[in-house]
Amino acid sequence: MPDEDGVGLQLTGERRLTLNLQFPEPPSLAGRVSVHVVVEDVGEADAPAPVLYETEVHDLVIGLDGNVEPFELAIPDVGDAVEPAIRVHVDQGATGTLTEGDYINTARLRLPDAGQAHFDVPLVEIR
Repeated sequence: MPDEDGVGLQLTGERRLTLNLQFPEPPSLAGRVSVHVVVEDVGEADAPAPVLYETEVHDLVIGLDGNVEPFELAIPDVGDAVEPAIRVHVDQGATGTLTEGDYINTARLRLPDAGQAHFDVPLVEIR
């Protein structure tokens, strides 16, 4: 049965993720930012990754030292039928699009089969 976004998955509960954003150097965007988190099915190497879940976390505070407190998300558990991985976009202007000065992860961060997961998320700046 498809979920409300139309993705044909049978959701089997909830999974908790803790994300620790790691900037390459103290970012120039100290203050509050939005973070867009997407869970995708990366099971097909030569196909676009379907979005399984996405959410926005608003008003995360980046301190003057460039650190952000790790934060936790509760996401639907998508079961064993897919190979879920997360993608992160730190959106400095809350535009919803990738723009110069934003940060993204480029390494694949695959979710474990079950349970809670902690991720250090290495970020790169879009220039």
